[in-house]
Amino acid sequence: MEVYYLDFVYAPFINGNDISGIIVVAIDVTEQVLSRRKIEDAEERARLAMDAVEMGTYDLDYVTDELIISPRYNTIFGFSQKGERSDYVSVIHPDDQKLRLLAHEQSLVDGHLKYIARIIRDDKSIRWIRVEGRVYFDELKKPLRLLGTVIDITEAKNAEEEMLEINQRLEIALEAGNLGSYELNIETGGITCNDQFREDFGIGPDDELTFTTLINTVAPAYRDRVRTAVALAIRNHSSYNEEFQVIWGNDTERWIRASGKVRYDDDTHTPIIIGVTFDITDHKNLQQQKDDFISIASHELKTPVTSIKAYTQVLERMLQAKGDTKEAGMISKMDAQVNRLTGLIGDLLDVTKINAGKLQFNDMEFAFNELVDEVVEDLQRTTHKHTLVNKFNYTGMVYADRDRIAQVLTNLITNAIKYSPQPG
Repeated sequence: MEVYYLDFVYAPFINGNDISGIIVVAIDVTEQVLSRRKIEDAEERARLAMDAVEMGTYDLDYVTDELIISPRYNTIFGFSQKGERSDYVSVIHPDDQKLRLLAHEQSLVDGHLKYIARIIRDDKSIRWIRVEGRVYFDELKKPLRLLGTVIDITEAKNAEEEMLEINQRLEIALEAGNLGSYELNIETGGITCNDQFREDFGIGPDDELTFTTLINTVAPAYRDRVRTAVALAIRNHSSYNEEFQVIWGNDTERWIRASGKVRYDDDTHTPIIIGVTFDITDHKNLQQQKDDFISIASHELKTPVTSIKAYTQVLERMLQAKGDTKEAGMISKMDAQVNRLTGLIGDLLDVTKINAGKLQFNDMEFAFNELVDEVVEDLQRTTHKHTLVNKFNYTGMVYADRDRIAQVLTNLITNAIKYSPQPG
């Protein structure tokens, strides 16, 4: 069922001096009524929206200089009741008065007013406001009215300044630590970075920089490793931390440590990696020099230790042949300590191999119990205060590195001897 709105006009019908009837005219005003209601609804929605965002409104008549404002406008400026236009202008911060004046002058040219300024309330508190408006002109381009809004943006401005301060501190920290920073868009491959990041990868300030060009600087042996680390970070929504070698355009080789964490753009939900890089070439070189020194020193130590061991064994046999068992026993202990020294030298070599990722295992099949017997027999000679007792429950063969297992057993039993209570 449709609803119509009608306006009725009544007029008397005069015949001579008498009223003989009434003329009734009905006018369909449905469209006007509905249009008026739409306007009222729109105004109400606008009012509710402005109240929701705590936005004040104003209407300035340029001809009469009359200012009409909303209650929220007064609240923003810290006024308890409506004031004159000059009263509101007077609370604008002195340093922002010129900015406001220039904005108003420009609005009379292009019809749009927009500026951000500070105000000083009666309680001396300083607030930030954003003012926007539109100027309406007559046919002669003379300004008639200015309609607009004002909103308190103090919290947003403080957050912006706090973020700016944090970014400045971060920039100082990155510069002090020679750290490169970057933001990688996974979908486009585009990279936003600082100058140090480009320097880390040997990429000039004007050279194209994408994920592809970046990967091309990574040494071939490490490319798949870097790609896999990035892919896993994206898949698991996690972070990555890798060390790899890069080769600059002039064939200079450098070592880089890169770390990053995946996040998603709030608007596009595009995966983005944000992280830092650090040139660790000097650290790697020092580490290599240390490993080289340990390796050389270990090999150099092995020669005299081997000679000492040979002499102790010869001396032990000579003393045993003479029947001097006491002296032979002391030499036997000395031989055991030489064995320990040989093991320590081997451990030094193992450390360098582990750091270089080159530790090798010589696996073989051997009787585990026999190995334990040998280790126990050797270690029993080093202590006369404790008795080492074998209790075997397993008599099978094992497949492993016999020397490494012997080292582990030696360490375990030596610690047991060291920390066991003294007899008596």
